Amino acid sequence: MPVESESLLTPQEILSLPKQILEGEWSVEKWEYWFRQSDLSPAVQELAQYGLMSGEINGVCVFHIPQEYEQLLKQQQHNLEQALKKTWENTALSVRYEEISEVTPFILQHERKEKAYKRAEVMLREEPVVKSLLETFDADIHNIHLKSEI
Repeated sequence: MPVESESLLTPQEILSLPKQILEGEWSVEKWEYWFRQSDLSPAVQELAQYGLMSGEINGVCVFHIPQEYEQLLKQQQHNLEQALKKTWENTALSVRYEEISEVTPFILQHERKEKAYKRAEVMLREEPVVKSLLETFDADIHNIHLKSEI
């Protein structure tokens, strides 16, 4: 997304996931979009954000995740596989425990949050009343909190 267009977005728009066409090869964007929109439990979604899915959607795919999550994934793997098969019946899932050097959904979400906070601060500073208060009292803005509308 070009920087110029981000300067026109609200923090909520920056935080929202771009819609993905869930066909063909898995990508980090498709993986994140699917699991964050799924009815997976929060625990499985939390785990999913540290891994990547490769291979074919509705076909043979591999979930790559660091070794440190093996115990947690073994407890939840069935739930993840069932959710995938519920949407794509031809899913054949396997797991590969390995270090991940590519960008994960966790990193993407962190980057979106940073951009949203920066945009929120800019928007606050541009508000006439806030701008006046900042100038009058030689004040500054700290501890911005963004709440989800969901």
